[in-house]
Amino acid sequence: MDKKRLIVVLIIAAMLLLASVGTALAYMFKDTGDVPNEFIPGVVSCEISEEIKNDVKSKITVKNTGNIDAYIRVKLVTYWVNRSGDVVPKAPAEINFTPGSGWVKSSSSNTYYYSVPVAPGAKIESLLGSSITLKEEDGYLQVVDVFAEAIQANPTTAVCNSWHVTVSGSTITSAN
Repeated sequence: MDKKRLIVVLIIAAMLLLASVGTALAYMFKDTGDVPNEFIPGVVSCEISEEIKNDVKSKITVKNTGNIDAYIRVKLVTYWVNRSGDVVPKAPAEINFTPGSGWVKSSSSNTYYYSVPVAPGAKIESLLGSSITLKEEDGYLQVVDVFAEAIQANPTTAVCNSWHVTVSGSTITSAN
């Protein structure tokens, strides 16, 4: 190739390179306007509702007040109080009732797990399939406190590792 042709080819190559770099820079610096970053963090929370009438608990419901699906568990703690409401050192009484539909009892405590995730804003049917009658013995009154917890439903390993339960599909099948 002679010298003139080589110079023409180099000039054409340089012009093509400059055009492609210019086009790339034009796309890079083109103003596309503001794009909002809409990130909503997940909130996991729950709320308990109880009905007590004449020393009988007849309904315990839990509502998912968070903004993501969550598993719910409820722990029942019983103790005795005197007429003044002071806690007394007396062995706790058994809490006898039939759990409502969808609840799985822990094998080692008075903890009950709702077997499927609960949608945000949804309320779980009553933990109680039968009522709990609070006892009175030796002038002392039985108290049953209800505590609820919620944990994110996804990934299921979160509930398995934190609560030591077995999840099959999306259903809690057993609890330790």
